[in-house]
Amino acid sequence: MDGELLDEFLRANVDDNLGVYGICVYQDGSPLAERRMRSDDRVNLYSVSKTFTAVAVGMAEAEGRLGLDEVPVRRERLVPAYV
Repeated sequence: MDGELLDEFLRANVDDNLGVYGICVYQDGSPLAERRMRSDDRVNLYSVSKTFTAVAVGMAEAEGRLGLDEVPVRRERLVPAYV
């Protein structure tokens, strides 16, 4: 992985005030490069969780792990002690 490409992205992040927290590049499950621009403090991400959930569901459906027509499992069956 060319570190110069990531450095160029980091400069653009600062110059254009993109607000990126960091970038991690993986290939075949192994990290190639990582750059962090902010601390690991918790931050309220508001509605972004819906996007991540939609992507995860789409990937799971594409891999045959679930069908979009399936009936969801009731949460009481998953963690009965905490419901």
